[in-house]
Amino acid sequence: MLYGLETYLQAYFARDTFRSGQREVIEAILQGRDVFALWPTGAGKSLTYQLPAMLLPHLTIIVSPLIALMEDQVGQLRARGLSASACLTSAQTPEERANIMDGVKSGQIKMLFLAPERLTGSFFLQELQNVPVSLLAIDEAHCITQWGHDFRPHYLYLSKAVNILKPRSILAVTATASDEAMRQIIANLGLNRPFVSKLSLDRPNLFYKALQLPILDRPRMALAHLKRRGGLPAVVYVSKRRQAEDLAQIFRQNGLKALPYHAGLDAEERRQNLLQFINDEVEVITATIAFGMGVDKPNIRQVIHMHPPLTPEGYYQESGRAGRDRQKSSCLLMWSHEDFHLLDMQLADKYPNDGDVDSFYELLERCAPQTLRPHFARLSSTAWSMLLQAALGEDADYGTLCSPQLEADDLKAYFTVLQQRDRRRLNYMKNYCQTEACRRRVLLSSFDQPAPAVCQGCDCCAQRERLEPFRQAKEKFFSLPGFSFGSQARPAYV
Repeated sequence: MLYGLETYLQAYFARDTFRSGQREVIEAILQGRDVFALWPTGAGKSLTYQLPAMLLPHLTIIVSPLIALMEDQVGQLRARGLSASACLTSAQTPEERANIMDGVKSGQIKMLFLAPERLTGSFFLQELQNVPVSLLAIDEAHCITQWGHDFRPHYLYLSKAVNILKPRSILAVTATASDEAMRQIIANLGLNRPFVSKLSLDRPNLFYKALQLPILDRPRMALAHLKRRGGLPAVVYVSKRRQAEDLAQIFRQNGLKALPYHAGLDAEERRQNLLQFINDEVEVITATIAFGMGVDKPNIRQVIHMHPPLTPEGYYQESGRAGRDRQKSSCLLMWSHEDFHLLDMQLADKYPNDGDVDSFYELLERCAPQTLRPHFARLSSTAWSMLLQAALGEDADYGTLCSPQLEADDLKAYFTVLQQRDRRRLNYMKNYCQTEACRRRVLLSSFDQPAPAVCQGCDCCAQRERLEPFRQAKEKFFSLPGFSFGSQARPAYV
């Protein structure tokens, strides 16, 4: 490089200084090293691949899970005059995608955003076979472990793309990963002695609160929190699409500008609802988990969960939508023992049991896999897909007789390990809701991170702080001469 990194930072992004960790990660990438970065939401992860992309000689590929997130980043880059960026999506016409690929092959496009499904496709990898790749950046890399099996399975197959593309450097970035998950991500991607950058996941500007409430009382409680001063704009998470619709209507009837957001809406309606929220034309979005990673709205003042999520990773991601401008914001979670009973049942149905595995292997000896689904009607689509892919692999021809890649006992052990892992994550959520100590400490401990000595950012610690003067006064009173704490304790009058 002819100049220092700050010169390029100012030229491309109009900033004078790097945030914590950014310079070290960028320098490691420019030196050709693999990098794993565990950073909290709002720490500036995107700069760690956008700036190197402008300085490296060849193509940078960024894997991202959502079209909205890709389009938003490309829009921001082009607004800065960085037109050598593009994204490939299913919403584009074949002609548009062909033009983008021509730009990639000619070197006119330096930054290419795409989904893991497209990157791992055989046709696309063949198209890129003769294109040198300087950097492969995996955004939201926790999907490899957290959602790999039941949300975006193609995140698990990124190692295939790594082996074919042979990028000079690989960057994996995420805001949610325990030490165990970090090791799994590094192993799955084959990172070679990576430079690891871990910033504290603590968000001091967020206030965490949990309330045990019956389901019928929750809309009224949510409404009360939304109408408090400084409680808007807000996101209210629900578990079902119908709940998003009903809750938005309740909020509108009570004077709030509210709209729903879920995967069941028409794509254009969903886009318009999101746009109105981002432009502050709508105060509240009632949403399923379809709303999240692709949303860049820094001034969300409140995130309310009407039901507890399955995992602390999910809760951290969703509650982390609040306060990205680093201003004070709050996160409320409502729960009951019934909620956790339902989540326990959901986990029980998530994986095939030992009997399912044995039956599958017996039938597989004489039937093609795609003909077996009626025999396993009890299994959810997630569990069935997991059974197929784990037993036969991604590239199996499900229309013909297939031989399993694993022994039945190995597959049973595999599902047992996954189920135990999910149980542990759910127990963290139970502890988070039920603790009387510190919610921030429980949440951070699920990512193997220490909590600050003084929290001042959760309802448990705030309650203790309010009661502290009374506790001190009580101790002082009972320590006066003449008082005893023995079994016959009574004042000794003189």
